[in-house]
Amino acid sequence: MILEKETYKKCCNIKQHKFCIDCGKELKHLTTKRCQLCFIKLTKQESCHCQDCGKQLKKRTQKRCWVCYKKLHPDNFCIDCGKKLNNRKNKRCQRCYGKSKIKESMKCIDCDAILAGRNRNHKRCWDCYNNNRKRKQSFCSECSKLLSVPKARRCKKCHMKYVANCLKNRKIPLSVKNKIRKTTLETWKNKIICKKRIEGTFKALQLKPNKPEKLLNQLLKLLFKKDYKYVGNGKVILDRFNPDFINVNGQKKIIELYGDYWHNKPDYKKRDKRRLKSYTKLGYRTLIVWEHELKDLDYTVGKLIAFHEGKK
Repeated sequence: MILEKETYKKCCNIKQHKFCIDCGKELKHLTTKRCQLCFIKLTKQESCHCQDCGKQLKKRTQKRCWVCYKKLHPDNFCIDCGKKLNNRKNKRCQRCYGKSKIKESMKCIDCDAILAGRNRNHKRCWDCYNNNRKRKQSFCSECSKLLSVPKARRCKKCHMKYVANCLKNRKIPLSVKNKIRKTTLETWKNKIICKKRIEGTFKALQLKPNKPEKLLNQLLKLLFKKDYKYVGNGKVILDRFNPDFINVNGQKKIIELYGDYWHNKPDYKKRDKRRLKSYTKLGYRTLIVWEHELKDLDYTVGKLIAFHEGKK
């Protein structure tokens, strides 16, 4: 019953505001006291003037005009153009900051002369640059040549002679030499480090196939299409050795091309024996083709076919 009485009183109060308080027009909504025009006039009088100077404002949301706002917050504006800044820490806007930087960079460091044209990117004008260069000019201590690098003591030729003389006079004791040998052997025993070093050397060398390798590659392509691939540039490394040609279609077969000059030397012969042993340990069958054998193509073709079919 108490709730019903309260709702009745509210309804009675709403019915009283059928007309506008100011102009006396009929209202569409019973909850409002003024019509739309009277409400706008009232809000304009209250909020469309500056709080400090009393100027008329364009936006109702603003409380102060632009001049009064600047006086209250002087840090929020650019020093040069007076634009509003997003960051209070900055003193200039982005455009004014760029202009100031250009003005600073356009002047010479020594004489404050303005740099024009191509010299804008430089720090000094042409005269100051030449004077500064003459001061820093240095000469070789032995042959008295003018040096391109001012901090250097000797020219290139004199420096090479100086290094050669130092190395001749220098004597390394046997104990130090033995230590170096041990450390190098230990590092080369580690397979991961060894593989990385070999790959690095091959990348630096950027090896390409020579004339006999190119000829053998053409023969292999004609006889066995897409079976053998050239890998002599360091793409495949098997137990520290790099083969010349390898089978790609699942067969463990390697073809090595030996030059007549280098591979007949005693040091190379020992290395080739170690190479063949390492290939056999890994389960690869190897065929050696000599450089002089490529002159007789019939013989080399028969040799290659026999090796591929598994007869040899």
